[in-house]
Amino acid sequence: MKDKISPSDLILNLEAAGFDRQAIEKYLDCWKCGKTGEQLELLSAKRDSLLEHVHLREKQIDCLDYLIYLIKKAKNCRRNRPVRNCITDRFQALSL
Repeated sequence: MKDKISPSDLILNLEAAGFDRQAIEKYLDCWKCGKTGEQLELLSAKRDSLLEHVHLREKQIDCLDYLIYLIKKAKNCRRNRPVRNCITDRFQALSL
């Protein structure tokens, strides 16, 4: 198994991971000097940033799912119960 990566493959990988030009240059400087500790810090910081964005997107999806749930619940409610009960249910769900 080949443990080394070519500079061009490294750059492609960093770009694919979302590194900007400045961060790539900083990483390459560390890589050329064998500063593995700093390389790991840069990679970990980028990973943390990406993960934070993932969590934000998950929260946004949860908000959309909740609105979809409310609409579907109200739609089903109109079919199965009198309108007054549906309105009461909707207000109770929104106040939670």
